[in-house]
Amino acid sequence: DFCSGVVRISLREAMGIEPSPAFSPPMSGEPVQPGSARCRLSPWRKAVACVFAAVLPAMIAGCGETDGADTDLAGGEDRQLDDSDVKWVFGAQGESCDQACAKHGPRSCSERDFEQVADSFAMNVQVTKLGKSCSRKEVWPKTFNPAICTGQGCCQGKCIGTCTWKVADNPGDRCASSERDHTRLCPCRTMQRWMLGAQGKSCTETCKGVGATCSVQNVASSNVALAAKEAGATCASSNGATVRRNSVANPAICTGVDCCNAGSCRGACTFGGNMPGRCDAVDPALSRLCSCVGGTNEPSVDQVRSKSFYWSSGASSMTAEAGFSWYTRVFTLVQEAEPMDWQMGAAGTWLWPANVEFDTCACDPNGWPNDKSGCCATKGKCKHVYQSIEGGPGYWSISQLPTRSMKWRIFSYAGCYEHEAKSTLFLHGGTLVDCEDLGLVQLSNRMLVAPDGITFTREGMFGAGYLRTPFGKTSANDMRSFWTLVIDSVNFAGPVAYFLPEYFKGRAAAVKQQTAHLRDFGSPGVGMFSGGGVAFEWNTLWVHRQGNFVKIPRLGLPASTTGKVLLWTGSRGYNDSEVHDPLEERLRRRQSFTSPFQAGIGMPSKCRLFEEDAVFRAPGDGKPLKIGKLETEMGPAGCAWSATGRDKSGTFPQYFRESDGSPVDDSIVDSGLRAQPAIKQGTMW
Repeated sequence: DFCSGVVRISLREAMGIEPSPAFSPPMSGEPVQPGSARCRLSPWRKAVACVFAAVLPAMIAGCGETDGADTDLAGGEDRQLDDSDVKWVFGAQGESCDQACAKHGPRSCSERDFEQVADSFAMNVQVTKLGKSCSRKEVWPKTFNPAICTGQGCCQGKCIGTCTWKVADNPGDRCASSERDHTRLCPCRTMQRWMLGAQGKSCTETCKGVGATCSVQNVASSNVALAAKEAGATCASSNGATVRRNSVANPAICTGVDCCNAGSCRGACTFGGNMPGRCDAVDPALSRLCSCVGGTNEPSVDQVRSKSFYWSSGASSMTAEAGFSWYTRVFTLVQEAEPMDWQMGAAGTWLWPANVEFDTCACDPNGWPNDKSGCCATKGKCKHVYQSIEGGPGYWSISQLPTRSMKWRIFSYAGCYEHEAKSTLFLHGGTLVDCEDLGLVQLSNRMLVAPDGITFTREGMFGAGYLRTPFGKTSANDMRSFWTLVIDSVNFAGPVAYFLPEYFKGRAAAVKQQTAHLRDFGSPGVGMFSGGGVAFEWNTLWVHRQGNFVKIPRLGLPASTTGKVLLWTGSRGYNDSEVHDPLEERLRRRQSFTSPFQAGIGMPSKCRLFEEDAVFRAPGDGKPLKIGKLETEMGPAGCAWSATGRDKSGTFPQYFRESDGSPVDDSIVDSGLRAQPAIKQGTMW
């Protein structure tokens, strides 16, 4: 029983525990190996210790192997947190230690202090100290130990008064454990918890943020790892897990890029030395491990919605008689384990009817969007929201079958967004469309326009286009425009569905008569205008913020050998002579389509060549968070828009300093922020 307890400082000094001659403190910056330190008692003092143990409430320390070093005392505002901070109490019969300690507030059960009662000798000392006695002592390995049998269920009442101390293998949460016939012996501490502060932040600040006060505890290598674990961090570096370092900012984790000069100790936990730590100490290279005592506030982490923002390409506006086609990347942008509740469109498009003269405002002068932008008074008279064909790959909060990978959706609006067409029979979300409002007609018998969007079994470049075709004509004299979705993928290429021309007759209700004469997408001779809307449109994305730090969901690009990933390319505009007229001729002659139909080469879209930061728009007034680079350049298929992550893995940073928008390592933010999960699908809207 001698070598299994914890040394009280008073007994350590009285009985002369000495370092083993085989142990010498390592040099500063040298890793400490577990088991390298021992303590021992001289023979005569060992005998004296047995006498002291019978009369003193303190527990005698074992002299076995330990990873520990002596605990340093600190002066000033710092308060030493040693074993005297532990208050051992008996709970009520059948009560857990969590429940028992809560009655002695502000205290909580201390899981690690159960080690102080690791044998029958130590058990007897604590029981005697609390004015009770053990009729006998039994091993009985149970998670609820240490305890005393006090109920009639103990050996049918024959074991009442028996003290049990042995803990079960892999006991789990000992503080929460209870047993109806046992009264538990519980170690209660003053609401102490370990927290990892931000880099360059003092423990005084860190603890104050949770309504607590700092208590210095310089710990040795084995305990600093435990402290880091409790704070939600780990000790690891190329130079070992722990480093002895003379610093008043110990214990801490070295998170600066210049740790150990060349950064070889970055990630290591620092401890020890001959300089007592201080609560108010600050080291710009360290994230301090802080022992925070008291307080009732949890770390203040806010769940906030980021502002809407765009990643814009350099695609230029242009008009085409028979529509456009392009290639866009479909990939798994969301790196979280489950789909998230958010919305964003990825490298989609925004197409309007061309060759329409607006002699009146397209929308309600007394409603949206004129009440916000005053567009009725402009030359365009709100034409940008008159009618549109939008969509592309992305994520949507109303998905019925959410996925981590992108889906591809059709979006079309008429009458200033009062009418919509998104699949053949349903709107997104499952709403059945009335017959008079149908807008999309299924054309292919192989490729279904599903209400929730097109899904993919692999990532890559997906070809799409909206082209004027003769599909849907009811006679040779039918001159209406039928805008048809055409796609190009590995296992399907061809026309999928077309818009009914009558759908585009929908007008804003308030100006239905005034705008009835305006031409629209279904009218003969109306072309298509591409507003250069190739962009990532980020909306309704929830993030977490704590103080000056922001955590965004795990996002990333596909891995690549260069870190650069193509997002969009190959945009072309077509004339009727390249698409509509050749198809019309084949149909007129009733020719078979057994051989592929090849449209004309088209006219490449123009673009502005430039490079800019890929940013994530932070909530509030903080600066944009930089997560990569965007570049528009000329590629083999014409204009090409690409993104580059911070490395070849494609993974974007997840933690940022909000004040300057710079990414930071996760080790320098508080554990409360790191623990926040992403907002899962179906939880917010």
